[in-house]
Amino acid sequence: VPVQGIKFKDIVGKFKDYQKVLVKSEELTTKMASEYSRRLDGGIMKFFGGLYLQEITLQKLNEYKESRITNDGVKHNTIKHDFVSIRQVLKYSVLLGDIKSLPDFPKKSKKEKPNPRPWFELDEWKLLQKFSRERIINSRGTRQKWEREQLHDFMMFMVHTGMRVEEVLRTTFGNVKIHIKKDDTKELRLTINGKTGIRKVRGMIGSVSAFERIKKRNIDHKPTDVLFPQNHRDGLNNLLTATNLKTDRQG
Repeated sequence: VPVQGIKFKDIVGKFKDYQKVLVKSEELTTKMASEYSRRLDGGIMKFFGGLYLQEITLQKLNEYKESRITNDGVKHNTIKHDFVSIRQVLKYSVLLGDIKSLPDFPKKSKKEKPNPRPWFELDEWKLLQKFSRERIINSRGTRQKWEREQLHDFMMFMVHTGMRVEEVLRTTFGNVKIHIKKDDTKELRLTINGKTGIRKVRGMIGSVSAFERIKKRNIDHKPTDVLFPQNHRDGLNNLLTATNLKTDRQG
């Protein structure tokens, strides 16, 4: 047991100040910084707070995992996110020179079943587009038609840029530029503030067409206006139900 050194609870305060710097430099989003702080102030601090950094070993991390599962009833996914927060603090401690290297972290048990996110097969994606276009044609009134057209272009924009839902909902007209390549084909160029900070995105031709339709449909837009002022969760759910795609093969 070390007779001197820095305790985990003492380095967490410094780490939070360091996060504020990363947020200001746009290397870290406010949302992620808040998430790290929330986890560190909960069960993590209760278990590791009084330990010296040198005492945080693979054995201790495994004890933490077993304690959280046994006493608090948390699932593996919670433990996984907790370990990410702990690792960030320890990486910062390495940066300061308080410890020489990161400890090993427990591996995921092979007995635990993976939980992959569902996806659309190509024929399902084509079916979704087909039904979406038919719903636009059969709209009742101008407002419903606008909402369904927006939903259709929201889907096209998502698929052809690979962006996250919350990133697309934050995207403004001023964030997007149409770039003409040497072969005269077009692509979108975007700079977004995503989950992991500022990053650049290149959208395929389908997103270009969607963006051009959105501009034409919302003719009085300003550079600061978002492309999708409405969350299309309900509309998408209705569309998925209509196409029998609400659940995947695993239910």
